[in-house]
Amino acid sequence: STLTTSGANSPTTGSHGLKAKGADSQISASQISVSTKGTQANAARAENGARIDLDAATLDTGSAVYGHGLLATGNNSQISLNNGSVTTAGKGAVGAWARDGARIQLGQGTQISTSGASINNASAPQDEKTLSISHGLLASGSGSRIDAADVTVRSSAVSASGARAEA
Repeated sequence: STLTTSGANSPTTGSHGLKAKGADSQISASQISVSTKGTQANAARAENGARIDLDAATLDTGSAVYGHGLLATGNNSQISLNNGSVTTAGKGAVGAWARDGARIQLGQGTQISTSGASINNASAPQDEKTLSISHGLLASGSGSRIDAADVTVRSSAVSASGARAEA
């Protein structure tokens, strides 16, 4: 299956590839290709306790600014990806970001690749950092974590870390 979005994300409309929101929300998919092109459009986003489970998925946010590959945000939100790939090339686009008590689990040969430049924006959009760097893996906020086994992370972005945890 293939899923493509091309619009920018906004507070009233969403252009995320896959989005689950709320404690009883869940998305499960295998052998899916997700492509997003718009600013702040994430390939897969779980928030407010939601869960997304992916197997053999290919996720690509192109050169979208703040186009994160995987974003899990909020307590108990979870994303798992096995035997898949995530590619981001946009400014400030993180490969896999767990924030504010969320968890991401990566495994079974998953590949993460980021190449976008950093972006320093004093008036950054809602939910984005003033200085956003295209890290491969990022866990930020209390209780956030990324568990990775048998994973390859490639980050060619200036100042970006392959894996980073911060308060």
